[in-house]
Amino acid sequence: MNQPLSTNRILSFTKCAAICLFCLTVSSIASEIPVELSDAWEFSSGEEYPGGTGSLESGPTENTLAIAYDFSAGGQYVAAGTSIDASEELVGIEVTATGPGGNLGVVLTDNTDQHFIFRLGQLEDSEKTFDLPLDKPSDSYGGADDKTLHFPIKGIRLIIEKNPSQLEGTVTVSKIVLHTK
Repeated sequence: MNQPLSTNRILSFTKCAAICLFCLTVSSIASEIPVELSDAWEFSSGEEYPGGTGSLESGPTENTLAIAYDFSAGGQYVAAGTSIDASEELVGIEVTATGPGGNLGVVLTDNTDQHFIFRLGQLEDSEKTFDLPLDKPSDSYGGADDKTLHFPIKGIRLIIEKNPSQLEGTVTVSKIVLHTK
C-alpha cells in the first residue's frame, strides 16, 4: 500500500538534492591563480636575434610591469620572465596590457623544459584583455617536444615581437591570471 510522502520527507529529500547540486557546482568551478608582477621578473633582449634592446621596470601603478622595447637596430623579440609553480592543470591564461603597436605573446615552460608560445595579438593605446585557452599554442619547442603540457608549469615569459610599423615603445602589463580546471 502506497502512503503519501510526508512534508518532512519531501523537505529532507529537497535539502539532500540541493546539497548535492551545490557540491557538484562548486567542484566544477574553475579557479584562478594570479601571477604576481614583481621584482622577480627578469628582462631578456632575445640574444639569439641580435639588435633588440629594452628594459623592464615597475609599471606606473602598483603590481604592474613596464617592458620597454627597441628594434631599430635589429632583433626579433624582447621578453620578461619569471619562475612559477603551477602544479594544477591549467586550461587558460588571461593577460591585460596596453602599449601601442606591441605584438604580445606568452611563453609557458613545462616540467620537461618544453616551451609553448601563445601569440596574443597587437596591443593598442587602450588597455586590452586577452583570455585564451591553452589547448592550441601557436608553437612549441624544446623539452619533450611532444606538444603536450607536462605539469607543473615552471616558468612564464611575456614576449614582445617585432612589429615593423612600431619599432619602439613600452608595453605595460597590469594583470596575468592562470585559469585551472
